Amino acid sequence: MMSTFHIIFFTIITLFSCLTYVSSQSYDYPTANLSTLWITGHGTFIKDNRLRDSPNARIILRRQRTSYSTYACCFYCDDPCDSYLFAVLILRVEDSGDGLFTSNSSSPRIVWSANRNNPVGINSTLELTGEGDLVLRDGDGTLAWSTNTAGRSVARLSLTETGNLVLLDANSSVVWQSSDHPTDCLVPGQILKAGTNLTEKEGLYSVLMTEKGLVASIQSDPPQVYYQNLAFDKKRSKQASYAKFQNGSLDLYITKVEPKSPDISITIPKTTSPQYMKLGNDGHLRVVRLDEITFEWNEVADIFREHLVDGCGEYGICSNEQCSCPSGSSFRPINDRQLNQVKSLDGVGHIKKSFLAEVQSIGSIHHINLVRLIGFCAEKSHRLLVYAYMCNGSLERWIYCKSLDKMLEWNCRRKIILDIAKGLAYLHEDSLCLQSDPEKRPSMSMVVKTLEGVSSVQKDIDYNLLISQIPQLSPTDTTTLLPSLLSGPR
Repeated sequence: MMSTFHIIFFTIITLFSCLTYVSSQSYDYPTANLSTLWITGHGTFIKDNRLRDSPNARIILRRQRTSYSTYACCFYCDDPCDSYLFAVLILRVEDSGDGLFTSNSSSPRIVWSANRNNPVGINSTLELTGEGDLVLRDGDGTLAWSTNTAGRSVARLSLTETGNLVLLDANSSVVWQSSDHPTDCLVPGQILKAGTNLTEKEGLYSVLMTEKGLVASIQSDPPQVYYQNLAFDKKRSKQASYAKFQNGSLDLYITKVEPKSPDISITIPKTTSPQYMKLGNDGHLRVVRLDEITFEWNEVADIFREHLVDGCGEYGICSNEQCSCPSGSSFRPINDRQLNQVKSLDGVGHIKKSFLAEVQSIGSIHHINLVRLIGFCAEKSHRLLVYAYMCNGSLERWIYCKSLDKMLEWNCRRKIILDIAKGLAYLHEDSLCLQSDPEKRPSMSMVVKTLEGVSSVQKDIDYNLLISQIPQLSPTDTTTLLPSLLSGPR
C-alpha cells in the first residue's frame, strides 16, 4: 500500500501538472467556432486578460511558438492606426513583471495578409459565418476579402504551429488554408507549390515555383528572369513539384517527394530562433531572424544576392554575370502617387566605367526647374534613365504644336524660357561647374552631354568645394569679371 507521504506527494505533483497545463493553455487560443464576429478597435476581442495586445495588433487567434515568440492572427495597423490588415504575425512575447504578457519590445513581422493592397478602416469586421465563410468587411459594410467557403462543411477556424491559418471541417480536414495563397513570405515548414508564387508588395518582382524548379523574374512584358534553379531529370512522382522552407535550407522537390532527399537544396544557417523568408521590393529573397539576445530582427541570408547587384543600377538586373535592362513596359506606376518616365540612350557607344559615378552624381541634384533622375539601368551599349513623371509630357509637344487652340501664350513661353535658364544656371554655376580651379569647369555643352550620358565627368573634379572658396562680388562692385572667375561656353 502507498504511504500517506507518497499519496500527498503524488497529489501535489498531479495538481502542479494540471495547473501548468491549464496555465500554458490559457495563453493559447488557436481556434474559433462558426458564427463568431471580431471588430477592429482597442480591446474589442482580447481573449485572455493576462495577455496585452501589441499597440498595433488586435489579436484574434494565438499559437505559442517558443517561450518568447508566438504566431498571432490579428488586425494589424501602422500608426496612426486608421487602416488595418487582417494578417498573421510573428510576435515576440515576454513577462512584463506584473504577470501580464506583452509584445511591445520587438516589432511584429507580417508573414501573411489577406488584404495587403486593400486595408480596411475603423469598425471593420471579420466574421466566421454560420455557413463557414470567413469574411472581411470595411466599416461601411463593403466586402474587402473572403475565403468563399460557404457551404463547404467548414466547422472551425484554426491557427497551426507553423503559422498557417486554416478552415477545417468536422473531421479536421483542410477546406482552405492561407499557405495556398502566399503573399511575400515563407515561414519554416511552409510549402510553395508549383503554380504558386511570392510577389513583393509593389508587384514588380515575383518568385514562382514551377514543375522544373524555382524561377524569379521582373514582371515586365514579357517577364524577365533574373534567377532560376531547375532540375531536368525525369520525374519519378505524380505529385506536383514544390519548395519547402526548412530550418537550414530551402529544399526543392521536383522529380521526387519527401521523405526522399530534395533535388536541390539551398543552404541557410540553422537556428532555434523565429525566422521567416521575405521577397523584398528590390527583388532580393532574404531570410530574417529574431536574435535570441538582442531580440532584434536581422538578415542572415540572401538567396538572390549574386543575381541582383548594385552595379547594374536600381532598375537593372544581373544574369550570368551580365547586367541587363527590363523592357520599358516594366516601368509602370509603382503606386497611385508615383509615375516614372524612361529615356533610352541606346546607340551612344559602350558603357564606360565612369557612367555609374556620373549617374550617381547627377541623381543627387535636386532643383525645382530640373526633372529628377531617380534611377537607371545599364546593359552593354544600352542605357535607360528613369525620371520623375511629367504629367504634361514633352516640352517639344507644346512649343511645336500645330493646333492653334493648344498654342502657348507669350507669357507662358516666357516663363518656360526663364525656368529653363534657372535650371541651366544651377547646373552650370551651382552644381557641376562650381570649381575653384577655372580649368576644371566644364562648358555648358559638356554639361548637357554628361546629362545625356555621351560624355564623362572629369575624374579629378572637386565635389567638396566650400562656398567660402568662391569669390564673392557685392552689388556695387564694378570689377571686371575675368575668365578665371567664369565658366562660359568654350
